[in-house]
Amino acid sequence: MEFDADASIEDFEKIFEVGLYKDRPACRVFAFEKDVSPIMMAGMMTAILDSMISAVPENKQINFEASVLETFEDMVKSRFEYVNKYRLHENES
Repeated sequence: MEFDADASIEDFEKIFEVGLYKDRPACRVFAFEKDVSPIMMAGMMTAILDSMISAVPENKQINFEASVLETFEDMVKSRFEYVNKYRLHENES
């Protein structure tokens, strides 16, 4: 895939942020007005996966991807046992 030479930060609409909250994986969702389709959601998840694979040394990327996909499938099945939701205070947003 090629880079879009005309890409601009003004065209980027934040829908969510991913990171760590108290050393645990977290996602913060922003208010947005567009409908998110399953295809869009899968596309965002693929973009995250691809970005993170690119951050891993090349000689470890194949095993990293396989492990992520295997672990992801297991975690999705049991996510209700592990996912916590928090309402951040105004000064934390």
